[in-house]
Amino acid sequence: MTLKGENFSFKLPKNVEKRFAKKKSGERLTLGIRPEDVVVGKGESDLIRGEIYVVEPLGRDKLVDVKLGGNRIKLIASRDFQGNAGENVGVSLNVANIHLFDKESGKSLRID
Repeated sequence: MTLKGENFSFKLPKNVEKRFAKKKSGERLTLGIRPEDVVVGKGESDLIRGEIYVVEPLGRDKLVDVKLGGNRIKLIASRDFQGNAGENVGVSLNVANIHLFDKESGKSLRID
């Protein structure tokens, strides 16, 4: 199963793919992931490229909003993260913890 978005494309590992109901090629899905399963960095090898929208210090962590094409995601970064609004960053996902939903019905595709 390959997931494609506005500015990313990646093949799910087999051990992750088998947790989801099979969908037809080209079907639209919604990808969900919790902020703690997203990592932001400035490396070129990151899965998805985006732009920082806002950084909110929370004490021991920072909440970072990143624009990915027409979408925004929130993620949790360490307090040492140095980034400012408008800067380009890389985003990596812990694909083992993603959630997939049918775009039309909103129902989860998870089968385990």
